[in-house]
Amino acid sequence: MDETALKVPDAVQPIAATVNLRGVVRRRWDVVVIGAGPAGAVAARQLALRRFDVLLVDKSQFPRDKVCGCCVNAAAITALRRAGLGAHFDRTGGRPWRKMLLGAGPSRATIDLPQGMALSRRRFDAMLVGAAVDSGVQFLPGTRATLAPTRGGPRLMTLSDGNSCGQASASVVLVADGLGGRSLRALGDDVGRVRVADASRVGGAVMVDDACGFYAPGTIHMACGDGGYVGLVRLEDGRLNVAAALDTELVRNVGGMAPAVAGIVEQCRWPAVDCLATSPWRGTPRLSRQRLDPGGRRLFVLGDAAGYVEPFTGEGIAWSLASALAVTPLASRAVAGWSPELGDMWSRRYRQIFSVRHRMCAGVVSLLRRPRWMAAVASLLGTAPGLVHPVVRALHAPSAAMEHHSFG
Repeated sequence: MDETALKVPDAVQPIAATVNLRGVVRRRWDVVVIGAGPAGAVAARQLALRRFDVLLVDKSQFPRDKVCGCCVNAAAITALRRAGLGAHFDRTGGRPWRKMLLGAGPSRATIDLPQGMALSRRRFDAMLVGAAVDSGVQFLPGTRATLAPTRGGPRLMTLSDGNSCGQASASVVLVADGLGGRSLRALGDDVGRVRVADASRVGGAVMVDDACGFYAPGTIHMACGDGGYVGLVRLEDGRLNVAAALDTELVRNVGGMAPAVAGIVEQCRWPAVDCLATSPWRGTPRLSRQRLDPGGRRLFVLGDAAGYVEPFTGEGIAWSLASALAVTPLASRAVAGWSPELGDMWSRRYRQIFSVRHRMCAGVVSLLRRPRWMAAVASLLGTAPGLVHPVVRALHAPSAAMEHHSFG
């Protein structure tokens, strides 16, 4: 391991519930937010700052890890600062990175990137939830939420903590429960349905306590090979985060994610990562998907739950934060008085913000699926790295959502 002295931040403390299930079901909320990842936690905080009565629900206890590349890119950092969370983020101890080492077979290229941070989701999400609670959000972890169909009136949902359940209501519900979220499964309309791309890959990630010095801090290592690609980045505590997007056929043929990732790294002739086979892997459903309609009656879907494509250098977190900031003004209007046009407005606004960005990232990913092309591209960039700068700038540019809405 690289001996550049990495200061290990203090351990992340558990985040206690601020309200119990019995108290939740006995009141009507202005806003209930389902899912306490970046999209949900930031949206909840922004609405609490507007003096709304906000409940944030998540099925997990916090802190918790998630399948993620753990890269907070320049666009995400800009979103955090615009939302007033810059000081909170600076205290997390994230490790800066400014470049990517791209490998495809024997070819390599070093690409300069706008500065981002490598930060575990355990620490990042805990910071965001903590900031939301400090701003007045009521937090209920360890609880599953399922929305019921409705024709009018407030949104109703069933909340269950494994021991008991009850029904809560809200003027507006924001759903940010991620790729595999099930809170909308009972809805039969377009808001409840998701279109998954046929060739979509699955995601997987693992934390490795030690790895050779080749995988040094300050660089995203991206290995591209037959059947997938693997990102490796050193975190704030010195661990190596290994995250991959893999063809399901590859995973099945080689007997799991660990040998699939090891094979891709080997194709790039990079040092083997120890303990892949013995470390606990986390996986995702198919990555590339789109919700048919992210706006419904008293309901807005955001973050990964609204749509996703295979990420490359932290785009997923940036998209989630941008969606949280963009939905805040519409959700505020919806609490004051619901109008059917608000759901349609969110659907249009969401597509306006993200359709081009999703297509751009999908275009980059489509190139990653062609190892021979990637080898040629890596070889070319090895001699002329500036050719990729326009793409890098576009992928890391702040979202228009931050330019057209206020966040206080």
